[in-house]
Amino acid sequence: MDLKSDNRYNPNFETDCFHSIDSPFDPEELPTKFTNPFHNVPHPIALLAVNTLQKHLKSEKKWTHDFDLGKMFGVLVVKTIDNKLGFLASFSGILGSKTIQPGFVPPIYNRKADESFYTELEEEINLITDRIEKINSSAPYLSLIQNLKKSTVEYEQVISDKKKELKEAKVHRSTVREKAKFELNEVEFKNLTDTLNTESMNLDYDFKRLKKDLKSKLSFIYEELESMQKEIEQLHAKRKEKSAIMQDTLFEKYQLINSKGVSKSVLQIFELSELGYPPAGTGDCAAPKLLQYAFQNKLEPLAIAEFWWGKSPKKEIRKQGYFYPACKTKCEPILNHML
Repeated sequence: MDLKSDNRYNPNFETDCFHSIDSPFDPEELPTKFTNPFHNVPHPIALLAVNTLQKHLKSEKKWTHDFDLGKMFGVLVVKTIDNKLGFLASFSGILGSKTIQPGFVPPIYNRKADESFYTELEEEINLITDRIEKINSSAPYLSLIQNLKKSTVEYEQVISDKKKELKEAKVHRSTVREKAKFELNEVEFKNLTDTLNTESMNLDYDFKRLKKDLKSKLSFIYEELESMQKEIEQLHAKRKEKSAIMQDTLFEKYQLINSKGVSKSVLQIFELSELGYPPAGTGDCAAPKLLQYAFQNKLEPLAIAEFWWGKSPKKEIRKQGYFYPACKTKCEPILNHML
């Protein structure tokens, strides 16, 4: 049968995550074991679910998503304990500015439902960020930066001019000295040489004093600026520390169960992986969400498929409607545990 032209399957995406399938396939045509999530050629029964979901995406009016920023979607064909066939649908990350949408499986961890820690930490981090931005945009800070740039340019110009002046004075003394060798007697020549040497030492002394005075002026600006920059650095360090605590806590709350009912956090799973620590966004991909819901609701996974929907990303080769395997970096350690 032509799956793309079959319009019999119109599940209600408003009320349930489980969408029944009136399968056109004989039982022996269904997968005998769960299909490989790292293989991007879907089983025909998964294609049926995909076509149904894509039809829904084209007609959905209750929520809007900017598909200029494309997104991965996934379907998981499952069987209930009484052998009823159906499929689950999911999306990666956020869809229509929300982590939960009707008809799709929920996130593994709903941070909005646990605002006791997340919102509090997020507010603290936002306050630190606001303080950093306030200092960076403050008139005194901007004035010090501008003053430092201006004073540095002036310092370099004055030093350059003075060095040129000293070089010209040295050439002049050398010329006077050479001419005096033939015009003055020994005593007069010695007196002239002493005078020229004294002049040279005085000019060197004046130059050193000038550099010291100019550096002192710059040093004062540096100290004022350094004081403000030190506060900014301390705020950055504090924000980094708070962000790390929030990220660790989040990953600890992402508890993933496997087919045997064993639960592990994202942190525990990645401890033994090559990365050692989960990348940002781990646990929010389509495949883990699908399997989590299936295992929690005693549904047997049969086949999985993930596809891209929307505009192609700039840094990756992905096209709308094309199938892609589960990602290696975020999903492989998780799926190794879950499966």
